[in-house]
Amino acid sequence: MAGKLLLAGLVGAVLAFTLTSPAEGQVSGYAWADDPTSANYVPSALYAHSSAGRPIRISRSGVGTYTATFEGLGGNGRAGGHVQVTAYGPGSEFCKIVNWNSGGADFIVNIRCYGAQGSPADTRFTVMVAWSDQRASGPRTHSTASLVIPQTWTADLDEGVVGAEPQADIWFEAVTATERYVTPRNGAVLAPVGTTSVGRDGCANAALTSARIPIGDLPVGSYVCVRTNEGRFSQFRVNQPVAPSPGELRIGYTTWAQ
Repeated sequence: MAGKLLLAGLVGAVLAFTLTSPAEGQVSGYAWADDPTSANYVPSALYAHSSAGRPIRISRSGVGTYTATFEGLGGNGRAGGHVQVTAYGPGSEFCKIVNWNSGGADFIVNIRCYGAQGSPADTRFTVMVAWSDQRASGPRTHSTASLVIPQTWTADLDEGVVGAEPQADIWFEAVTATERYVTPRNGAVLAPVGTTSVGRDGCANAALTSARIPIGDLPVGSYVCVRTNEGRFSQFRVNQPVAPSPGELRIGYTTWAQ
């Protein structure tokens, strides 16, 4: 019994440190994911909470690969929010947020965890999500993440998925080893906009076309506006130089809600 009380105190301290008190209008949730090898489970209600009063589900699709679903905490057309994740336990494991999708009914967070040497590893972790205020004005984020797109692969900028035909919006096309492009797919349109972020409104006013963009015209720091095949405005930034063939296109993107 004493051991259980001590554990409760430790977990409570971690979660209290992670999650600040909600402000007026804020929705939030947190959980201690304590079953690192289970394929699908609901964390103990003693160490989990959702202001929506709905279940929180943790799923595992591979070693160190997890998804946390906070049912009912999504924006139902308004996306954004804030996420924190921390590995839990005495070891040297660490966890990172891959991306999240909060534009639907649920708030869904994709997580990767690693051992000290950087290899995927199963571990317990704490995860927290929060909205500062879903009624806030201004452009609303549908999804945002960093993506690594291998040469000849495509990517969907609505949901942040690599290799997502027929939903893909951009293609890292290679005609030859030296002739390579970012090419719009499935009705998406693009426009390079320089080395300064122009935001959602700037992308809405950009001269978007179906023309492909040579990789050589996109040095590190370049921004490209996109209207996705689902009609959302998106902007991505080239985060690293594209290596000689076969290379990878490494970008950070934000797609705004309609």
